[in-house]
Amino acid sequence: MTAVNDAPVITSNGGGATASINVAENTATVTTVTSTDVDGGTAVYSIAGGADSAKFSINSSTGVLTFVSAPDLESPTDAGGNNVYDLTVQVSDGNGGTDAQDIAVTVTDAVDSLGITAPATATLNEDTTFVHSGANVVQVDDGITADTPIQVSLSVANGTLTLNGTT
Repeated sequence: MTAVNDAPVITSNGGGATASINVAENTATVTTVTSTDVDGGTAVYSIAGGADSAKFSINSSTGVLTFVSAPDLESPTDAGGNNVYDLTVQVSDGNGGTDAQDIAVTVTDAVDSLGITAPATATLNEDTTFVHSGANVVQVDDGITADTPIQVSLSVANGTLTLNGTT
């Protein structure tokens, strides 16, 4: 009786021939490709192709799949220009057995950094009050909805800081 090599099987992301993964923009790590091999072969992971394969890197021993450069939803660089990056990953057992999985990585929106404009410093005479209004108001360009809370930190070198209201 002659033993026959059984191919490894990709088990990550639901297993199977295809997978869909969502990744927030500005995030490099995509997933970890995993597999099983009934023969106990050592898994070697690689990128086998796909329209956007050059945008990715995979650790051949751990299967960690990452973007070469973290994507930006507002500036897609995928082949279709639609924030869906397509590639094929493969596992090999070193004995001729392989398995492949086509992966569609969809980049989703994440809250971008806030643009805040405020006076850098304010110098006051003793026992006076400073009110933010008009030209010295704090302006926040957040690009997010009004329902999203924003955390602001204020500090003083001497004296007391009092906040009035929540808007």
